[in-house]
Amino acid sequence: MKRDEIIEIAAELFHQNGFHNTGIQMILDRANIPKGSFYHYFKSKENLGLAVIEMHEEVIETVWKSYPDTILGMKEFFNHFLGGFCSAEFRYGCAVGNLVIELADDKVVFREKLLETLEWLECEMAKVISTELKMEQKQAKSLATFVLASFEGIILKTKVSKNSVAIDEFNRVVFEVILK
Repeated sequence: MKRDEIIEIAAELFHQNGFHNTGIQMILDRANIPKGSFYHYFKSKENLGLAVIEMHEEVIETVWKSYPDTILGMKEFFNHFLGGFCSAEFRYGCAVGNLVIELADDKVVFREKLLETLEWLECEMAKVISTELKMEQKQAKSLATFVLASFEGIILKTKVSKNSVAIDEFNRVVFEVILK
């Protein structure tokens, strides 16, 4: 239980402050556990970082599977995360996207795990696009990659604009024009 709590606290702090700006002591203080206990659960901050990425991967997979395998289900999936972003008053950005920006050049193990997460989602999206739009799998995968990159881009735009205009445009262009 404490291990999961540490991961959740670390995920929240990494999302708010970044991986490098979050010290182990900050996490331990929030979890109310002594430093020695941290090393009972994790060998290093890097191991904790990987556990956080795996937690995000599980959340993405769970949310994805909670919606139907349709274009409308895909739209609901994205809007699930966009709703949370709006509720946070457009702060912090995408938790996984932030980790990609910060950690992709840091360590190969982070880059590979983050890439695995993104590619899993792209493949799931490609299956839906291929089925619904009667499109060749390779073309559907390219389109899925584009849609996911667009999603991350509108998160960045929305962070600086502090309004939902880019989110509305994403939904309109992606789901009423491109994936129609």
